[in-house]
Amino acid sequence: MKVFVKYNPVIDTTEIYITEKDSKGRKFVAKPMNLEFEPMDLGKHHEPSLTISAPFNDATDFLKNLATALTKAGYQPEVEQELKGELKATKYHLEDLRQLTIGINNKIEENK
Repeated sequence: MKVFVKYNPVIDTTEIYITEKDSKGRKFVAKPMNLEFEPMDLGKHHEPSLTISAPFNDATDFLKNLATALTKAGYQPEVEQELKGELKATKYHLEDLRQLTIGINNKIEENK
């Protein structure tokens, strides 16, 4: 399964293509879906917004490919941005520790 995400500036839309190959090498593309919103009644049963049908019903594969395609298209989840910030702070902290260690090691060498 492959997922492609692209922005179409002509009509100001983000387009998502979901494709798959079967065991015979035939290619398939998911049919267009209309993302329409309706009022949500808390006491009423609502159908899922997206159902992945057979024979390509491995939701894990689809979701991983969708996440990859969205990241490649520049859509990063908030969690990833937070992790990048934490990683940057950790790198600075490690550099500070290296500087402290170098100073301590130099003093030890001087006292020998």
